[in-house]
Amino acid sequence: MPSERSARITAWPGSAAAEPESLIPTRQPRDSPATDHLLSDYARQHAAQLARFLAIGAALAVLNLGFLHLLRTSLSIPDSVAVAIMYVCGALPHFVAHRWITYHAQDQPVRPQGERYVVMLVCNFLLMQALVALAARLSLSPYLAVMTSTAFTMTFNFLAMTHVVFRRRQESAARHSSGEAHGAHDIALAAELPRELIGILEQRGLMAGSVLVLANRPLGTHLRRAPQFQATRGSVLEAPTLLRERHFSAVVVQLDTLPHSAAEALLARMASLLTPSTLLVIAWPTRVCGAQGWDGAHLALLRSGYERVWPHRGARFWASARIACARAGRTCSIVVPVYNEKDTFPQLMHRLLEKRLDHLGLEREIILVESNSTDGTRELVADFADTPGVRILWEDAPRGKGHAVRTGLAAVTGDIVMIQDADLEYDVNDYDVLLQPLLLDQAAFVLGSRHSGDVPMREFTDQPLLGPILNAAHWFFTGIINVLYGQRLKDPFTMYKVFRRDCLYGLTFECNRFDFDHELVIKLLLKGHQPLEIPVNYRSRSFRQGKKIRFFRDPPTWVAADVRFRLRRLRPKFD
Repeated sequence: MPSERSARITAWPGSAAAEPESLIPTRQPRDSPATDHLLSDYARQHAAQLARFLAIGAALAVLNLGFLHLLRTSLSIPDSVAVAIMYVCGALPHFVAHRWITYHAQDQPVRPQGERYVVMLVCNFLLMQALVALAARLSLSPYLAVMTSTAFTMTFNFLAMTHVVFRRRQESAARHSSGEAHGAHDIALAAELPRELIGILEQRGLMAGSVLVLANRPLGTHLRRAPQFQATRGSVLEAPTLLRERHFSAVVVQLDTLPHSAAEALLARMASLLTPSTLLVIAWPTRVCGAQGWDGAHLALLRSGYERVWPHRGARFWASARIACARAGRTCSIVVPVYNEKDTFPQLMHRLLEKRLDHLGLEREIILVESNSTDGTRELVADFADTPGVRILWEDAPRGKGHAVRTGLAAVTGDIVMIQDADLEYDVNDYDVLLQPLLLDQAAFVLGSRHSGDVPMREFTDQPLLGPILNAAHWFFTGIINVLYGQRLKDPFTMYKVFRRDCLYGLTFECNRFDFDHELVIKLLLKGHQPLEIPVNYRSRSFRQGKKIRFFRDPPTWVAADVRFRLRRLRPKFD
């Protein structure tokens, strides 16, 4: 038989069982101790806000009076007409001030309704005209009438808003005291949640349902009433108990007060109690994530049994994730785009198949993306169709290296993803040093840097002037990335990009040529991942040896991509 508390928590909103008499908020008597405490507490907390409100009112009055004086003296317009013009022209600053008062002059926001604002404007206009007419009859200054009507209207609006806020605080206190009397958690049939949190839930596809909020202190002050969500509240340490009692559509946990190790232990314990359909949302400031910042938070969630992680930045740091699917072991997926590489592809595949990752505890998955080569490479790729651990993706036409890599990334199944060209410019023996930081959870994103020493990266015996030109161009385009995105990278365009597959979650890509190298790094940076650069061996080939970059065609696309993604907001796409 379920306990009394379980019955109260699982009752369907709106039913008779969901509203027992003990949980219905009751209005406190006006002279009760609780009411007196709320009044004194409210007045003490809002002294500074009231001063700001008065400053805004005074500034609006000065603007109104100055504009009215200009109309009366320079244009000799009658008082009633001048007041009407002043009011129409002042509608915009009035609206901005009204929004500021509504959202920032109170401890909880009250979303303004359009109808109420229009009524306020009309009433203020009629009041102002009446006072101007009365001032003319009494031989008083019209400026006094304008000041009186403006002060009256804004004061009335502020008092109306504070009344709404005070009533909500009073009902919340009554509900809280009622919950303490019955030993139950705070259950709200129509939840009041932070606006940022509601946006995160809706962005991740949760439009309604039950939400468990685990917090030791308020999540925020900018609350919004959300009748589509039913909230159950408890402390962070009560998470295991509450999760065992019922299923929730989303769990929101505040980890501000916990150290990094304790927060990770709690997340791991919660993972065993959550279902795959439950969305986890974490209020997790970067200081709790350790020196690694967002990468530290991401890696902690992956270690704790979560995946499909996305950071949400706003007034505070949020992260959302879901439970990871069970896997037998860890796999490294190697994406190899292939196009017209008949001279180097067989030797590369020989090296790849010889390179084992067993000593690192990794299985190996090689994904070949063949782009309809015309030099016989397609037939060479077909010879590996039956090779264990090799998958082949066939493209019907060459659309660029970026398109081929995107095709391969969409098909990977491993925990770790690596990109490998088929031109033998890079050494597969560098795999161990590149994979080590990811396996030790020291980084989520690694770049194999070719520019990590004093030795020039490109030197060609058949084209001696080409090396210095390409090296200078490399530093130029690297500088653009570093300036636009606040980085200190040495080689963001390296082919060796190694990262956890979950880093790609929520990202969409659009570039098809070599500008994809820029797009991939930029979007991982915008998501919050900081790459770790590790020196690798590199032997560049010249254009005569088969290099496919077009000297005058590709660089403009790189600059365009750098600027475009800097100006465009990163918008995730969730499944």
